[in-house]
Amino acid sequence: MIDIMLLSCGSEKKKIPAETFLSAYRPDHTYTVTRGAYGKPLLSGTPPLYLSKSDSGSYAACAFSESDVGLDLQQVSDSPLLMKIARRFFTAEESNLLQSLTGADRIHVFYRLWTIKEAYIKLTGLGLSQGLDAFLVSGTQEMALSPRAFGRGKILLPENPDRTAAYYEELPGPDGYRMAVCSFQPVDGCIVLDDGL
Repeated sequence: MIDIMLLSCGSEKKKIPAETFLSAYRPDHTYTVTRGAYGKPLLSGTPPLYLSKSDSGSYAACAFSESDVGLDLQQVSDSPLLMKIARRFFTAEESNLLQSLTGADRIHVFYRLWTIKEAYIKLTGLGLSQGLDAFLVSGTQEMALSPRAFGRGKILLPENPDRTAAYYEELPGPDGYRMAVCSFQPVDGCIVLDDGL
């Protein structure tokens, strides 16, 4: 199970430290937060706990799990640069899919892919050094048919597309936002805790 704390920061757009979420989620436990080579928060303490944090627009979110997890939250907005970004950072298949869509459908599918990809690179801890085109998001054809839906799927590596690298689940977030989590095990459910900290 993955628990996600979601916090509205109002119009301040401030970043909420992982430690703030952690003390609200497990107030009776002591954990030490360190950072991996690419900035991923790592926890030491008992019982074992993993977290992933994301800030976007006027919201912040933090995922907690007993196994490694990646989370991304993105405010959806139109930009003339979406296709340029997709061509540069996404796989050719994903970029071509976006090119085939127009208007709001293109925007929603772009952010679906972006949040899933960001959640995966947060899961691996390698950040953008890994490259967003180094892996495939399954279910892209379904995304094109239902751009505003929420789905589950797999992250696949092009050199071995029969092997699952990770699993993702898209989650409802605040209006105008997309949210996704990734795990190395199938996601067996998520609970979004809307907490005022």
